[in-house]
Amino acid sequence: MKQTICMLLVFFTLNIQAQKKEKLALPLYIKVGFNLNNVITTNNGSSSKQGSALNANLGVETVVPIIRYKIINRLSFNPSLQYNPTSYKPSTNFNTTTYVQIQNVRVNYLTVELPICYNINWKSMFQNSENKKGISPLFVGIGPYFSYALSGKYKTLGIANNQSVYGQQKMSFGNGVNDNRTRFDAGYVIKAGMDFMRFRLVLQKNIGLVNVYPKDRIVNGNSIVTRGLYFTLSYTFSKFKNYY
Repeated sequence: MKQTICMLLVFFTLNIQAQKKEKLALPLYIKVGFNLNNVITTNNGSSSKQGSALNANLGVETVVPIIRYKIINRLSFNPSLQYNPTSYKPSTNFNTTTYVQIQNVRVNYLTVELPICYNINWKSMFQNSENKKGISPLFVGIGPYFSYALSGKYKTLGIANNQSVYGQQKMSFGNGVNDNRTRFDAGYVIKAGMDFMRFRLVLQKNIGLVNVYPKDRIVNGNSIVTRGLYFTLSYTFSKFKNYY
């Protein structure tokens, strides 16, 4: 995971320098957006969806052609690296023995996404005088993602050991009995978007497949898996034109 992140950072840095000299065909996009996150928890065989929360994210991505057709990337590789804050609002009390309620959970991830994208060539929809071929800017994609937790915190309210417990608590990452979450998350990305010159608009769903509940704390199949809905806008300073 760390090697993959380092390789992508080096690639994106070289890409930026090359774009300044206008010698590289691959575009580097700066992307910003919002994500709506939650988790699905399982306790004693019963699953429940926790409350969603909104966050902002920032990252970079590129588009590597795999199969080109005239002026479009029919099939392309779309790696990205982003700082990905996530949070959710628990709808249940996780610690009924001490009467401490967790009100908000936030985990900040560094996320690598590696989807393959396919351009949808809906000629009849987009054909006009300037776009005689009817090239569609629409694309869909699917692929894996890998996340590394950089930091996290949660807010508590209640009574423990006859004392009031209130405020922000720092999260601990690992698989021990005193940890709050595992450090790694992974799953797959499903995305759909539109490509316009130097801009990209994307709607995306991230579905976690890893149980991020610490192993030493798992009792009766307890689990936490992540979910995220993302809307992002990307822009490239490159003169590379992906679809038009």
